[in-house]
Parts: sequence; structure tokens; C-alpha cells
Amino acid sequence: MSDELNTRKEAKQGRSKQTVGYLLEATAQVLKRGGRVTTNHIANLAGVSIGTLYQYFPNKDSLLRRYIEKEMAQIVDEFVQTAEEIRHTETSLQPVMDQIVDYFVRVYSDKRNIFQFFFFRKFVMGLEDEVAWAEDQHIKVIEGVLRASKEVALSDPKRTSYVIVQASLGVMRSTWVRKTSPSEAELGAELKKLIRGYLAEGGKC
Repeated sequence: MSDELNTRKEAKQGRSKQTVGYLLEATAQVLKRGGRVTTNHIANLAGVSIGTLYQYFPNKDSLLRRYIEKEMAQIVDEFVQTAEEIRHTETSLQPVMDQIVDYFVRVYSDKRNIFQFFFFRKFVMGLEDEVAWAEDQHIKVIEGVLRASKEVALSDPKRTSYVIVQASLGVMRSTWVRKTSPSEAELGAELKKLIRGYLAEGGKC
């Protein structure tokens, strides 16, 4: 009897996890398309009833919060992994930073609608701490790159990394709120020049 109950419990937990996965994926699709975000639309895309959605999430903001937390964690993980891969294939600072910028711009451009929505709602949803955490992880990656390089002599690599990340995020955020903005390639090229010039103040790059 105990084994049977455990099996049923595991099956129920598995179905619950799958349903939440469907809801989060549907949320991603709705945000990516842009426009109005409703729980009815998300439930329809997920293939579940609105009642089922509310069994897992009491309101729209709780669902969006769960999705955004998951998305931020994934972006950070991929950013850290990509930066490590680049550092293992490149030895000079400039190509390392250039490739990191390319990746950064590509990710934040591909998910423009998602970040646009999030940008306007992060304070309403109380996600300031999560945002700060994600930004700090980006800063740590850049700081690691700068500290490992012998091509620049920086008095405070952490502060320099903070400015690089915030300047880059500031540029990307402007594209989320403007109807027209430079292309992904143009943004990447300008950010690379900006970062090279900034690093040149602290050493040779």
C-alpha cells in the first residue's frame, strides 16, 4: 500500500511539474509576441483551463514573477558558461570582450519584448533584489576577465566591471522603450568601441 501511495504521489508531482512547465513556456510565447498579457491567453496556449492555472498561480503577477526569475537564472547561467568558453579559446583581452559583447547584445535583443515588459513592471512586482543579483553575476564575469588579463592595469577591476555592465545594460534598455533603435550589429560595434576606450584609460587594450 505504501509503495502504491508513493507511486501515485510521484505521478502527481510529475504532472504538476509538467503543467507548470507548460504554463511557463506559454508565458514566454505571449511575452515574446508582445501585446496584452492575460491569464486566459496563457492558459489557452498551455492547453489547460484557467482554473488549472489558478491552482498553481494565484494571480498573473505570481506567474510572471516565477517566469522572470527562471529566465534571469537561465540567462546568468548561459552568460557565465559562454564567457568561460570564450576565455578558453581566446588569449587576448580585446577579442574576449568583443565576443562577450556580441553574446550580450544578441541575448538581450532576441528577448526584447520580454525585457521590455519586465522593465516596466519590475518595481511593481518587487523584483529589485533579483535584478540586482543578476546584474552582480554579470559584473563578476567581467571582473574575472579583467583580473585575469595582463593587458590592463586597473586600480579597481570590480568598479570598472560595474560601469561596463551598467553602461551596456543602459544601452540595451533604451532599445526596449524606443520604437526605433540601431541594429544589433550597430549596437555591438558601438558598445565595443565604448568599452575599449574606457579600458584604455586604465591600461592598454
